[in-house]
Amino acid sequence: MDDLLTYGITRYYADNGEETGFKLWQNYRMDQVKLLKNPGYTAVGTYYYDDYGVIFASLKKDLPEADKLNYKDKFLQPDVFQWESMAHLPVSDLAKLRASSYAHLFIGKVSSENGIVLPFTYVGKGTLHNCRKTETGNGTYLFDVVMEHSLPDYLQYDFGLTK
Repeated sequence: MDDLLTYGITRYYADNGEETGFKLWQNYRMDQVKLLKNPGYTAVGTYYYDDYGVIFASLKKDLPEADKLNYKDKFLQPDVFQWESMAHLPVSDLAKLRASSYAHLFIGKVSSENGIVLPFTYVGKGTLHNCRKTETGNGTYLFDVVMEHSLPDYLQYDFGLTK
């Protein structure tokens, strides 16, 4: 029993270190992130808690250009992500986004692979800036999310920053 406990604790620290919360560049499923606050609700990709938000953005690199829902989610620089809100964003949700201190950002590069839904990669905390209404007429807003940590070189190609 002692060996099993020692192994489990050692493995936990090897995987997670001393960090609490989300670990940068690690993969999470949406249901793991929502932290039991609303676990069954998966209709949207943005959640609001206290003074922060949680954003799930999908780059959907696996879909043809015409099928990408025309969202303008992309990295502008290694430490700035452009995020487009859901269509017909309610005024109350826009106010929560503008008032948020920060947002946790999770990005999915493809929706599925070989029939398996892939997780989202946690790219860190960022602050929302430069809120502007899009000209698409569908009630979406663009934000620049200025990240605390720059996207590492090894992820820049996967997330469309470099060709």
